[in-house]
Amino acid sequence: MEQTVDRQKDQLALHVFTSMATIQKAGDHRVHFTANQAFTSKAAAANDSRDFILATGESFVQQDHHSKVDYKVVAVRPSSVVLEYNSAFSHLSFGKNLVTKDKGSFEVSYK
Repeated sequence: MEQTVDRQKDQLALHVFTSMATIQKAGDHRVHFTANQAFTSKAAAANDSRDFILATGESFVQQDHHSKVDYKVVAVRPSSVVLEYNSAFSHLSFGKNLVTKDKGSFEVSYK
């Protein structure tokens, strides 16, 4: 296993920003996300799994058969949200006996 810190920080910050239709402050400690892609959250609206409001400490995830990235809201600021991430990628189906993990945090502006 290979573990790193902040290796994917810039890439994931851009991915979240471009993959969300909206990121809006929804109170002092809450953020409303509307996703364009397959992010999911336990806090998602019953009729739309791409629409969720998260409080500080709550999370959303994006995963497929090779990778998983968990994002947790760690701070709600006046013009942005700070997300902590933990990612894992399995290289097994590509012929390598390797799992890479990365963790870190980044800030995303509201839109």
